[in-house]
Amino acid sequence: MYRTGEEDATMDVEVKIDAGQQEMRIVIYAPALTDEVTGLVRRLGGEAPAFIAGYRDGLVSLLAHDDIVRVFTETPRVNVQTVQGTYGVKNRLYEIEAMLDSRQFVRISNTDLVNLKKIKHLDVSLSGTIRVSLEGGIEAFVSRRYMAGIKQRLGL
Repeated sequence: MYRTGEEDATMDVEVKIDAGQQEMRIVIYAPALTDEVTGLVRRLGGEAPAFIAGYRDGLVSLLAHDDIVRVFTETPRVNVQTVQGTYGVKNRLYEIEAMLDSRQFVRISNTDLVNLKKIKHLDVSLSGTIRVSLEGGIEAFVSRRYMAGIKQRLGL
């Protein structure tokens, strides 16, 4: 069973090997067409780009998903943060979230996504929140709304 960062969101994955099957076939059963389902379809269909276009100083950089440390909003703009710096993007946060692998990236607040592979440590000593320290000296905070989900996701 595959678990996402959401409290009640689970996904059963079943693989059937059939030597008579000529090509691979994937069927998704879901209660509704959500951003998660749309993102999954894009990734499975090869439609999700391996890079996100980031804008800084009049230049466009292609940012590999694995290089992304954090995605966050600073009204009215969405930014992608890497160890090399911060880049503006033209997509909305939920669009970026759908492009990224939900097993690698987790939403920690209404305005932040972080790369689980880039977490260095967590400070749980703060009352009512968790400070997430990421590579490159980057910090973010888990909001109360996402606290239970992130604790469950990280096994805390």
